[in-house]
Amino acid sequence: MNFKRFIIAFGAIVLVIVMILSIGCQNQPTAPEGVAKDTQQPLTAKMRRTISSNQTGTDGLWYTYWTNGGGSVSMDLNGSGNFAVRWSNCGNFVCGKGWSSGSSRTITWSSSGGAQFIGVYGWMTNPLVEYYIGRGGGSSKGSYTANGRSYTLYIQNMNGPNIQGNGNFQQYNANGSGGSPQNMGDHFNGWRNIGASVGSQNYQIVSIEGWNSSGSASANVGGGGGSTSTTTTSGGSSTTTSGGGGSNTIVVRARGTNGSEHINLTVGGSQIGSWTLSTSMKNYSASTNNTGGINVVFDNDGTNRDVQVDYITVNGSTRQAENQGTNTAVWQNGSCGGSNSEWMHCNGYIGFGDVSGGGGGGSTSTTTTSGGSSTTTSGGGGGNITYNLRARSTDGQGKVNLRIGNNTIATWTLGSSMSTYNTSSYNTGGINVEFYNDATDRDVQIDYLSVNGSARQAENQSTNTAVWQNGSCGGSNSEWMHCNGYIGFGNTP
Repeated sequence: MNFKRFIIAFGAIVLVIVMILSIGCQNQPTAPEGVAKDTQQPLTAKMRRTISSNQTGTDGLWYTYWTNGGGSVSMDLNGSGNFAVRWSNCGNFVCGKGWSSGSSRTITWSSSGGAQFIGVYGWMTNPLVEYYIGRGGGSSKGSYTANGRSYTLYIQNMNGPNIQGNGNFQQYNANGSGGSPQNMGDHFNGWRNIGASVGSQNYQIVSIEGWNSSGSASANVGGGGGSTSTTTTSGGSSTTTSGGGGSNTIVVRARGTNGSEHINLTVGGSQIGSWTLSTSMKNYSASTNNTGGINVVFDNDGTNRDVQVDYITVNGSTRQAENQGTNTAVWQNGSCGGSNSEWMHCNGYIGFGDVSGGGGGGSTSTTTTSGGSSTTTSGGGGGNITYNLRARSTDGQGKVNLRIGNNTIATWTLGSSMSTYNTSSYNTGGINVEFYNDATDRDVQIDYLSVNGSARQAENQSTNTAVWQNGSCGGSNSEWMHCNGYIGFGNTP
């Protein structure tokens, strides 16, 4: 056969085969809408969907995405309470998951990465109010207790985009610990008690918010934290939050003098029970796997409003209130605070030791902020004094301790950008921020330390043993820590 003819014939055969295959492919059905084309299986909520335009919807939980259009912002919807946000050179954005209508629910979440704000965020109408839990800004309206911790509500008038369009509204900033969990009923009651309006609930979410920055963060609303149930006893109501049930059962026997008194039960700094008391002695129970200090906290003191705690039982073992050495809520010797009493006349708590029967318990948790991680240890079951440290390290590896009265209550690894690190404690005494892993090209800059919402600027402090001044370590009035040492921030309130 002529070689040229062979090539032509072979080419014709190949062409016919290709045409047949092409026709066969065209006759194959395409994947219908709503089906993953690579698997031919129905899409599920766990298959990530990414959005990048202003919208709301439902993806396991209700979600919202809003940006003013600056830079780029994308939100990954991962089903259930999971979501993640990535942003670059953004203007301002708010992305989150939660509920289209707020309530007095207890909100739990876990998060990773960092942003200017990660925490509970919401809106109310009549009046129109935007609120943040765990953030400052504005004029102080007053202080209150939520989650067994102290908060100060700051209010400022705003003008700009809001859920009703564009215009005037108020912003509520509840300054204190912004971490999980947050009992919103405590916050709303606290706001009312100090004269701040609580209107009709609009949406309520765990928000990731950023502005003029780049970064990434993720959150799992409901992640890491249990269930919430509401029950009613004769003449009293209760809300109990437990971390997925619990092996430790605690019963509080108590009453109020007028039936509107509210108490919280905290273990290891986390609230596990929240109750409105009746006027007769009743049992209020909760279970938890938490360990640490046990406190019964009275948080809505008022005229003719007092609480009497008979006892608590811990796994069946009774601890009488009148036998406890710490009662910050009793009126004794002309002021609030004392010991060995069933009575709570002021906002405060009775300490009942720890869940295993000892004293001073405590808990340890590790969280991640923008570029840095923190390990927070609190003794005696949380704290009534909240601390917010604004700081960074030059290489993102600087480590600092927060020490109160010579006890370390928190340890943080600082990110390379300014971030806020939060904790709380019942300890009293001198307050020091200690830098302890100095190295080449590693320095720490402290902007301020906020104590119960009041900022103490680092450059105003007279003791800084870690700054390099006049050719050696040690000096004053500086934000910088170049050597191992500490900045003294005065004493606890």
